[in-house]
Amino acid sequence: MRVKIELLALLIVACGPLARDVAPEVPGGLRGGATGEYEILEINEGRDLLLDTPQGPLRVDWAVGLQQGTDPLADLDRMLGHVRAEGLELEELTLYRTALAGTYLYSRQLVVLPEGVLVASDSDALRERARVEDERALASLSSALEDVVRSLGRRERDLPSRSALLEILAQLDQKGDTGASLDILPPSFGRRLVRHGWLEQLDLDEEARVRLEDALVEAESLRPLEQYASARARLVYLEDAFGSGVWLLTTPERSGYSRLAPKPAYYSAAPSLISVVHLPVGADPATAADAWQAAEVYHGDVRLAGWDRQGGFSANEAAWRRLFGGTEEKFELAGALPPHILVTRPDGDVLSLITAHGTLRPATDGSPDEVERFFAESAVALPDAAHLDLIGEYLLVYVYDSPDTRRPWLVGTLKWSGDIHQTASQTLATHTGGMYRGDCDDLSELYQEITARQGKNAHLIGLPAHAALAWAERTDDESWRTYLLQTGQPLEFHGETIDESLEELYKHFGAGEVLDPTRLEVLLRFSGENTRSSWFLSSRIFSDADYARTMIDVQRDWHFQTYHRAIRKMRRLIESGDRDPANLAELAGLLRYTGQYDESAATLQRATELLASLESRLSLDLDRVEVLYAGGRSEEAVALARELLDVRIPELEEQMEAPLIDPLLGLVDALAVKRNDTALALEVLARHLAPRVDEVMRPLIDWIGSDDFDPDHWRDGGDGQARHQLRRFAGSSVAVLRATVDTPSERSGDWQRVSESLGIWFEEIAFHDLEGSETVLWRYALLGRYYEALHGIASLRERVWDAAPPGDAVRVHADRSAGAPLLADDLPWVSIAPSFWFGAQRDRLAPGRGAVDVEQVVALAGRAAQARDQARALGLDHQSFAGDVAMSALVAAIFGRDVPRLRRLFRDVRLGNDRQRRWETASWIAAVARFISLEQFAELLQIWREELNYKPMYFWIAWNAALSGAGEHALLTAELAANEFQDDVAFTEEYEFMRSLPDLGRRASSLRVESGPERLSSY
Repeated sequence: MRVKIELLALLIVACGPLARDVAPEVPGGLRGGATGEYEILEINEGRDLLLDTPQGPLRVDWAVGLQQGTDPLADLDRMLGHVRAEGLELEELTLYRTALAGTYLYSRQLVVLPEGVLVASDSDALRERARVEDERALASLSSALEDVVRSLGRRERDLPSRSALLEILAQLDQKGDTGASLDILPPSFGRRLVRHGWLEQLDLDEEARVRLEDALVEAESLRPLEQYASARARLVYLEDAFGSGVWLLTTPERSGYSRLAPKPAYYSAAPSLISVVHLPVGADPATAADAWQAAEVYHGDVRLAGWDRQGGFSANEAAWRRLFGGTEEKFELAGALPPHILVTRPDGDVLSLITAHGTLRPATDGSPDEVERFFAESAVALPDAAHLDLIGEYLLVYVYDSPDTRRPWLVGTLKWSGDIHQTASQTLATHTGGMYRGDCDDLSELYQEITARQGKNAHLIGLPAHAALAWAERTDDESWRTYLLQTGQPLEFHGETIDESLEELYKHFGAGEVLDPTRLEVLLRFSGENTRSSWFLSSRIFSDADYARTMIDVQRDWHFQTYHRAIRKMRRLIESGDRDPANLAELAGLLRYTGQYDESAATLQRATELLASLESRLSLDLDRVEVLYAGGRSEEAVALARELLDVRIPELEEQMEAPLIDPLLGLVDALAVKRNDTALALEVLARHLAPRVDEVMRPLIDWIGSDDFDPDHWRDGGDGQARHQLRRFAGSSVAVLRATVDTPSERSGDWQRVSESLGIWFEEIAFHDLEGSETVLWRYALLGRYYEALHGIASLRERVWDAAPPGDAVRVHADRSAGAPLLADDLPWVSIAPSFWFGAQRDRLAPGRGAVDVEQVVALAGRAAQARDQARALGLDHQSFAGDVAMSALVAAIFGRDVPRLRRLFRDVRLGNDRQRRWETASWIAAVARFISLEQFAELLQIWREELNYKPMYFWIAWNAALSGAGEHALLTAELAANEFQDDVAFTEEYEFMRSLPDLGRRASSLRVESGPERLSSY
């Protein structure tokens, strides 16, 4: 049998693992090169061939022919000529093929390339030298890290920032990323940050910083472990001290390098690929990567994809899909990880991402031109969800947000992090070797900018503890497919209707048992705030882009609390004939937040009558319960609550064929808000929720106590929906028990029933149910409030006040048993929980409370600060405590007439530029309005204006003051806003609207401080 040379690849494939059953049984012949014909003398299936050449038999590695479309023996004549010229023994050589070198002849002493013979260096000596230099470099790096840590302790006073930095620095000398903590960024990326100058932004001792940077450069220096060279050519394998390696090739005809290709971030089972980059002849592959001319990606010796300037992009689709097939993900995106090439430098820095549709070069900074260039290239090269996902797989590294909003360039950890939603430009400005850093919301915003340029109607959506980008498309059969991109595998969800498709998506992420398609969570930003906020809009925004724009514009009015303008827009929309129930629900919400409760309730009822969905009707009726109570229509509210409890919720349970917890919890919240009806709330908790909660707890308790308990699964969110429901039950139960503790008739069997279920949760689950970002002191704060319900608020709080703090942090908090001794053991831990004391202070300003005891409010603020100091001394400080203590201090400064402190606190909020802190500050100003005189409030607002002056919160203060009964204070705030922002007609209109509302101007505050001068003269 005679076979032409170009059929060698087919022969090898036929004999290989993919089709062993068709292997030839007799030797054949091969034609090729200048000599005309080579004959196969022997076939060792799966290992090698013996080929007859003019110089004798030659062993050929089985994989030589796996690369189809090439002539594997095209250069054999040249290589045999070198063998003959150098007098080499052919029997000591084997013909191999690698991605970088192509086909070559090899023995341990030499490599024969088409360009000539390369002689091996002493690899044992090279490896020993590299080992010694690596150890020295790592030792120097460790020493430099110690110096930086010492410097950090002297210079970095902010505990969260220092703690995060210490955890990150501690990983820099770790080899690989697989053993690194998932709570901290990968060590390799930490080193990349340092290599690209990140430390220069930090307040470090300069000498220590430079020494660390120099030590890291030395540790990442590539040292040869294997080398073949001649006078004009070199093939060498090098590694750094962390085990990252690269092959370099230079000959008179070629230059290039190869290394392991980066793996996609969210496909842990993806195969290892080899990336090959080709450079101009004569270029130094160690330093000239920017001049790259072509690139390829291989799996072993099989070429999967390639690109060059002449031929463009090509791919072996069949081979690619065999490697990147489906996963076990239920809603996996079809066609995910399409053929692509990631072009990197020898050190792994990214140069380009290439697909069949184009080339994307990473933006090198956040400048407008560079950002727009990046988005334009992305829109072309990444035309669909599968291709867009490649940005998240390769270009953005998941990094926790800075724990300090004033310094967003810091990097956080799971425990020590803040919440900062970078704009797309800010994310691209984090460019670090062709890669960016951010978390789920940052990546989603990048995706949104690109999809907008592609004409997609995509929205950032809020999911439990997560953000993602989603858009929906109608399919050819009129069903719907919703795509989701995230910091995780890309997904798609199918449904006969768009609501079904979106319901699959939201419920997949644990959005709750019952989903109202008229209120899906989306994330929007309007005035440059450092985080997006949650808004709830109809599923229609995903199918109707014009409607989405209209509703987002209405949310802008919500953001600035220019409700009058939003009400007009919604009424015009409805009057035009658009009677979508979601429009009525939106209008009802606006009416509610402007105190127009009767009209809000009527509008909600109209919306409910138009809805077929039981979930949506229930959602709106829960709102109507609250609105009826707020409007003083308690009998109607109770009747509706009873109907929901006795008819609507059981009807929905029958439809869903499952007992429900979330709707009942929603009803409890509606009843307990502002203590609307705590007696009925207690009944719902005891007779309807407690039995179901017990059923949910039972398997969790059994699992926790079994040998099969998997802490990692628990930590990663296992049984997340059940645990979330239990937390909601605990929070609501504690609030209702405390609200009814002083009413003897309420301490009935219902009270005891709720207390028993709550006690079981605390004893068996609560202290197991902590994620890495949480603090055990949160549980003790809630436990303290539960103890207040059990033992009396005043009595228990006095005992906590007198409790000495724990002597050390040594306690197994989850090891609990019932009984009086446990109370004594718990109280010291309750005493060092800042949120317990902040909660006690908040109670004094709750709706329905009487006049304020100023001394008590100030003392509680001091106790919260003291608790944080005590927690810090035990190593139990937490990021959230800073906010608790600051807001507690703010309230104390207002009532205690401490103007210098008040100014400092407002100034800190301004410098922090954190949306959440600004909102909390404004909310507390509104909350205290009804307790202080109009004169005092005017002076407080003046300090707000001078130190903070945050436009979006003026009418938030005004409307919340109005709804709490401080009408004069509200109008004063609205007038100040209209005067301060005279260029914004919406503010003037809102002020006039507030003035037009009946009785608002006469709703004067009837509560005053108990003691002290009437006027805050120090203001």
